[in-house]
Amino acid sequence: MEEELVSVIVPVYNVENWLPRCLECIEAQTYKNLEIILVDDGSTDGSGRLCDGFAAKDPRARVIHHPTNIGLWAARNTGQDAATGEYLWFPDGDDYFHKDIIRIMHEAINRMDPDAKSLYKMVVVGYKTTDRLDEDVQYEVRRVSPKVMTNSDLYYNWVTRLPIGLMSFMWNKLYRRDLVRDVRTGNYRYSQDRDFNIKVCRKRTNAIYLDNELYYWVQRSTSAMHTTDYYYDRAKMEISYDYDNMKKDDVRHRFYYLTSIYYTIAVVLDKAYEKNDLKKVSNSYKALVHETWKDYVFKKNELVPFKKRLKLCLRSRFPMVYYGIIKR
Repeated sequence: MEEELVSVIVPVYNVENWLPRCLECIEAQTYKNLEIILVDDGSTDGSGRLCDGFAAKDPRARVIHHPTNIGLWAARNTGQDAATGEYLWFPDGDDYFHKDIIRIMHEAINRMDPDAKSLYKMVVVGYKTTDRLDEDVQYEVRRVSPKVMTNSDLYYNWVTRLPIGLMSFMWNKLYRRDLVRDVRTGNYRYSQDRDFNIKVCRKRTNAIYLDNELYYWVQRSTSAMHTTDYYYDRAKMEISYDYDNMKKDDVRHRFYYLTSIYYTIAVVLDKAYEKNDLKKVSNSYKALVHETWKDYVFKKNELVPFKKRLKLCLRSRFPMVYYGIIKR
């Protein structure tokens, strides 16, 4: 199956200490028919030079330089627009992965989907968080039975993040080109991956999941997720685009978006409570909650039990009471 071209799109921004490990793992892939697109998003360290050096020695690679830093979303979109492969993969420049990850994903995505009676359009693999750059990427991968994720499964995981993060990220997935031809990452500071993946969910596709930890997500202290307001700001942003996506999707999937919105509002309110900013933050969501709470509470759906939905809505509608009396 190696006659098919896989486009590896790597967004790069100020990761010169981590990028060599990522590039080393790309070069070592046992699946060789690769188009490697390195998008230097206006790096101010040596990342751009590392990209140029890699492309000079590997004819499969090319570098696109953004004159200034625009954002992760723009780097991915630039790479996707330039890609010509039948499959797209989006590893981050500060992470690394097993030598067989592309081969394993390519084999899995070419299984026959018995429901759609066609080949799968997306494969999802497991990942491991690490603060090291020397995890073993050469070991023999254990064989696991692939699991089918229906479109409802994908929506459910997107809402609940269970199993953790499967639909929260782009880097642990191989996408068939025709699935994402008209899908692009939104102009968001955080959680661009979730926005991209919910657009994929709207394609009504199934996926295949392999429970192998083949991707190493490096936790570094300088990344955006370690900034003081990361979780607070990210949650507010997710509420906004969940609401926007809800208005564009099929009405039968409205409950998934409402569930995500109310779960995320709870995160926002928790953060606001810690920062003594509860009243200001809760007021910013008053209109949204007023518009949607009845639909969420009384909709017939067992994804979230009625009592839990009611509690989430009461918490969101009357946060001063919840945090001032009930939580104490």
